Amino acid sequence: MKPIQDLSPNITAAIANLEVLEMRDPDGVPVGSAKKLRLADKLGALTLLMRHMGMLNDKLKLQGEPENPLTLLIRSVQGTSIRPVQTIDLEPEDA
Repeated sequence: MKPIQDLSPNITAAIANLEVLEMRDPDGVPVGSAKKLRLADKLGALTLLMRHMGMLNDKLKLQGEPENPLTLLIRSVQGTSIRPVQTIDLEPEDA
């Protein structure tokens, strides 16, 4: 990896975190280093920018008057139920 001073401004702007860990032997003598590089979250930044600009509509907007769900259910099944039929008594009545 190049030294941080030699990186271009665009590359340094994309770096969110740089951590350097120094490795030592049991005697305490440095033997090397490990570098952890974390890049910035571009997708998150673009999502926030789109929300700010009004380009991302992820909120539900209700239009019109809200109706009672029970009324909507009754209206949807109206006319589809079985209607009662008049029964005819075939037995003559004793007078």
